[in-house]
Formats: sequence, structure tokens, C-alpha cells
Amino acid sequence: MYRLDGIEIDPVLNRIAVNGEERHLRPQTFQVLLHLLEHRDRVVSKEELMTAVWPDTAVTDDALVQCIVDIRREFGDDSRKATFVKTFPKRGYRFVAVVETVPRGRSTPPAAIDGADRPQASSLGRWMPVAAAAVLGIVIATAVLLARPARWFVASPGARAETSLAAVPAMRRIAVMFFENETGRPELSWLQVGLADMVITDLSRDARLSVLSRDQLSTLRERMSLRSAQTARLDQALQIANQSQADTLLLGSFAAVGDRTRIDVRLHDGRSGRLLGADAVVAETPDQILTQIDALSTRVRARLGIVDEAFAKTTLGGVMTDNLEAYRYYVLGVQQATELHVTDAIAMLQKAVAADPEFAMAYARIGYAYGVSNNQDERAKPFLEQAFRRSARLTEKDRLYIAAWYGIVSFDYQAAQSPLREIIRKDPAEIEAYKELGTLLQGDEDYAEAVDVLSRALALDPKSKEIYNALGAAYRDIGKYADAIAAHRQCVAIAPNEPNAWDSLGLTYQAGGDYGHASEAFERALQLNPTFEIPVVHLGNLYFQLGRYRQALRQYQRYVEIASFDQERTRGYAHIAWVHFRMGDRDRAWEFAQTALSHAYTPVVWSAIPIAAARGDANIMTDLRARFQAAPPTGNRGRRQTPALDRDVRGFLAMRDGKDAEAIALFREVVRHPPVFWNIEGFQTDLADAYLMLGRVKEAIAEYERVLALNPYLALARYHLGEAYDRLGDTARARAEYERFLRIWRDADPDVPELVAAKARLTTSATE
Repeated sequence: MYRLDGIEIDPVLNRIAVNGEERHLRPQTFQVLLHLLEHRDRVVSKEELMTAVWPDTAVTDDALVQCIVDIRREFGDDSRKATFVKTFPKRGYRFVAVVETVPRGRSTPPAAIDGADRPQASSLGRWMPVAAAAVLGIVIATAVLLARPARWFVASPGARAETSLAAVPAMRRIAVMFFENETGRPELSWLQVGLADMVITDLSRDARLSVLSRDQLSTLRERMSLRSAQTARLDQALQIANQSQADTLLLGSFAAVGDRTRIDVRLHDGRSGRLLGADAVVAETPDQILTQIDALSTRVRARLGIVDEAFAKTTLGGVMTDNLEAYRYYVLGVQQATELHVTDAIAMLQKAVAADPEFAMAYARIGYAYGVSNNQDERAKPFLEQAFRRSARLTEKDRLYIAAWYGIVSFDYQAAQSPLREIIRKDPAEIEAYKELGTLLQGDEDYAEAVDVLSRALALDPKSKEIYNALGAAYRDIGKYADAIAAHRQCVAIAPNEPNAWDSLGLTYQAGGDYGHASEAFERALQLNPTFEIPVVHLGNLYFQLGRYRQALRQYQRYVEIASFDQERTRGYAHIAWVHFRMGDRDRAWEFAQTALSHAYTPVVWSAIPIAAARGDANIMTDLRARFQAAPPTGNRGRRQTPALDRDVRGFLAMRDGKDAEAIALFREVVRHPPVFWNIEGFQTDLADAYLMLGRVKEAIAEYERVLALNPYLALARYHLGEAYDRLGDTARARAEYERFLRIWRDADPDVPELVAAKARLTTSATE
């Protein structure tokens, strides 16, 4: 510490006291003062000061001059007769007063400071040299699905906004905000989220506290348009507390001098904003930050009236990592996963486990990224198993989540549900568990319970774009397209700059036959993010369904070019093969099918079988049958894959083997499940097509008409219905269906086989 003429300057506590009265300087001003004190034996140039205080920012001399003015004002100094900071024209500044250095033991210890005694804002020092890190926010995107409205949902999706659940009375609900970086050093921005994550994890170890998850915190911040490095003001934080039903709010900040880091927190009433108290800790070295967070969390719990000596025996380093660098990579990786940059996320998380091979949660997040986010189940399992082996290092809640994720990648969806139900039982405000459980239930087509679970999640967070997105997907699955569009429009209204929201809206428009609006929505998604893979392939599927095959091929080629994972590129090649097959170019189709088949991705085998069958090569078909029979199961991003895909291939093979009854039974199973809207073929007309191929024309007509009642704009269903009427000799009805087909495919490529055939049939019928 420094003392001079009644002035005390504490670099660790970032405090100045003049005759016992605390004064406060802006962070940059405090840094200028410290640099002058540390180098008071000489004149310090302006250039040196500006490099030291603003190393990565272009500023003018005026910024430095203002800092000097502020210092002189607080010290009562006169620039003309300087007793503290003297100006040396064209050279710089020097601190000229006699200064006494005082050991820290003789000053106020860096212990808890009560809120009544501590000012609400604190000044700052400089930070220690830590490796640069990106500005972060933590959210793992969890897509959820909701089937039909709950009992109280009677008007429109927007009607949910007024519904809320009471906070759980048996638990204190606390919302921890991102910390404020008072160092002015952008490369340290990772600690804004990192420190919040540490406190959230530490407090979450206590079953008597319900802590707003870091994922949901980031979601609520995003909703308020807070940038990842932007600190929430008290009024904004109170809004977040209100939306998350938190009765207590924790705000924090951090500053440092040399290797010493000070971390401050303030507790506020979550409703009124009244200050409940404040605490601070000081880490003498960066490695002590994690242990000091433990001390800080214990004090916070004490202020909440929770005292438990057993709790203090476990540490944050014990359940996460005691390696600060590993924690930094972990925070960076989770942020990348939040932004759906899965490859980058995995790379960062791999660095975390390299820095600390015992970092259980980092292994778990890698497993989640591979398995739940990207269907790479076999690659996910070893990482989740590594996390299990280190389960002693995990909080109970994290162990339950990992058990759920392992159930998902093991295709044991019932087993995956149990730990999520346990999380909800123990913490009824844990919205992420509701979302993941709802996803599993919707995948199992258990719509009644999915409604119950997800409506409670929506009541906890009535402005959740994810829940509205899920609601729209569920309505789409059961053919309620108007309700689905309303829900997805609500999702877009909440998140107008979210590409995935527009993509979901486009998919729903497409499912309902509104192809113009579908195209606009997909294009909007791609305007927001040209490299977002999902709308690229969905727009290709739309072009395919409109007979615009060449445009579809361009989209699928683009998809191959930008796909993040090999299996997604494989999907692109399989789609390209299918387009060529439908165009009648069997050789070209087989060429791309072989490219796809070089990768062991089960759905590719499914789509290649009809292409191979058309070639009539028995050896190839024998091989593909064997691969199909031996193919491992696949998931669908956190839920069960639809059985329609498997049943479709089995039905095709049964028909090829002359087992007509078995084939019809399988195709009936296909159409009992929701259409696969996200695929190039939705399998909506499988049963009707089978009836037509078997000459059961009247049954085919009835089935086509059932499908068209759900979506009157399914072009190929119209075409084949025309064929069916032709076979019955009902020329008038056949002609009407061909004409409707041509209106839907008015912009189709002129050489598409069905288009050519429909035009020829109309010409023939006109002359008959």
C-alpha cells in the first residue's frame, strides 16, 4: 500500500482514502495513478502511460489528460503548483510527493465488507498476464418439441405469456449475473462468464438452493439484447430475476493488480433490488481464484442463512477442476457449443481435458456435443464414460444430466428420462431438464406427457423461443399447420435475428404447402447466416418437392461444401444421388450413392437401396441388405429416430421379395408416424404408392386423398392420384388432378419425368 499526506492508496482493494474518506477513480484513472506511483523515480512519458493503460485500444492524448485531471481533483492538487503529479512539457508526468510503502498486514484485510459500509461501485487496478480469450456467454442450445396445447392454452401460442408458476417455497432461488470486468482488458472477458459459472456451480452443490443455470441465464440475457461481454445493470438484472422467479440476485465484478485479483459480489433482493450485503475475496495468485470462489460461496450461503460445515469440505476444484487454464478452455468450449459451432467447441473442450485429464465435466460436454447435438453416438460414449469414471468430481445434478445423455447415446430413451425426472423433482425450477425431457417424450410420440412437461417449462419461461419452436414442431407433426405456423411466427417475433427460428418457420410453411412463404423464410435464415447448414439442405428439399431439381442439386452441393461433420456431407451426397435417380439418370445416381456409401452412416444405406435395386445387380443388393440388417440404430439430436425410416426400407424390400401383405403392413406403420418433413422424401405417400403398384387402385385413391386433405399441395401425390383415376378409366378426374399437379409444378424443370408424362397425358386425353 501507499501512504502520503493523509492519503492511503490500496492497489489490491482498489481504494483511495483521503483523510479517512473513501474516494473513487475510474478504472483507467486508477491504472494511471498506479503506474506513476510504481515509477515515481522518473518522468513517465505519455506514450508509456498510454501503452500501459490502453494496450489494445486506440485513444487520443485527451483520455490521458482527463485521467491526470481526475487524479489532481481527488488529491486537491494544482497543476500550476503541483505537489503530487507534476507535468513535464513534451516529456510526460511524474509523481513527486514523498510516498511511504506499507505492508499489507498493517492495512484493512481483504475480508468481507458489509454492504452498508462498502460503496456500490469500486475502482480497479490492472490484471495479471493471462492468455487472451474470446468474449463469452454460456448456452447449450437444446431443441425441444411440444405436441398440442395444454388444457389452459385455449387461444393462441401468445396466450401463454401471462402464465407463470410460483417460485418453489422450499428452496431459495438465486440468479447469478455475469461478472463485470473492471480491468478494462478485453482479453480477460472470459472471466465475466467464467466467474459466474464458478459461483453457479459452487452454489448448485447445495440442495437447499435453486440456482438459475448458466444456460438459462444466457438465454435471458440474449432476450434482453445484452452482448456477451456486456454487464447487466441492476434494473436489467432485476428483470432477469423476475423472469426466472429468483428471490435473490447476485452481482459481481473483478479487478486486479499484478498477480493479485479481487472479486466482489453484492446480494440484492430479487424483487425490490434492496442491497442485502456484499463480500469480497482476494486471490494472491491466479491459481487461487478457484479456492477463493469457494470461500466467497460459503459467505454468500451464510448471508442466505445457510450454514453447513460439511459443505465446506468439498471444493469447486474438486467437482470441476483446480486448473484455471482448463476452466478457461471449458468456458470457451461451452460458448462455442452454444453458438452451434460444434467442431470448435469440441476442440476447446479437448484442450480443457489436456490441461486437466481429470476434468469430468469437460469430458461430459464433449460427449454431449458429439452424441446429443450431432448424432455421433459411438464417438460420444467414450467421453461420457470418462466423465462417469470421475463421477466423484461431479455435482449430483451434473451426474444426473450425464446419465440422461448416456441413455440418449445408448438409445435407451426410457433410461434417459429417469434422471431428468429426478432433477425436476429435486429442483422444480430447473427449466433445462423440462426441455430435455420434453424432447425425449416427443420423440417417443408420447404427446400427452410432453404437453404436461413442456407447458410447465413454458410457464417458467413464457418468452422462450425454444419452447415456441418446439410447440410449432409438434403441431406440424400432428398436421395442425395453422397452429404450427402461429407458434413459429411467435418464435421469430421473439428472436427475429435467429436463423434457426426462420428455418423452423420455413419448414412448417413447407409442410403445410405454403411454398412461397417457405422459400422466403429459408432465404431469410441464410441471409442471417449464409453458412448455417440446416436451411441450406431444407431449401434444397423444397426445390426438390417443387420439381426444381437443378436448383436442389446446387443446394445439396453447397451443403456438402459447408457441412461441419462427415455424416452431414454424406447426407448431402445421398440427396444428390436421389435427385439424379428421380430424374432417371441411374448411372449418375449410383455414382453419388457409392460416394455416400463409403461412409458408415445408416440413413445413407436406406436411401441407396432403391437406387441399387433399379440397377438389377444382385450382388450389390445382397451386400446392401446385409449392411441394412447390421446397421446400428441412430438418434435424432437428443431423441428417438422416427421408425418411419426403417419401416420404409423394410416395406420396399418386402415388396421386392413378393411379400405384399408384409409390405402393406409395414407401410401402414410408416404412415402412422408423423411425416419426416426434414428429409428429402417425407414418406407421406408410401402406403398409397404401394397400393397403386399392387393394382389396388381404389385403396390407393382413398389413401392419396387422405394425405392431400392434410396438404393439398403435395405435387407428386396429385400426379399419382391422376394416374390412379386414369387406371379406373375416370378421365375427367385424372385430367383435373394432372392440371392441379402442373399448377403446383409450374416452375419445375421441363425435363422432369412426371412433368413430361402429365403434359403428354393431358394432350392425349384432349384428343380422345
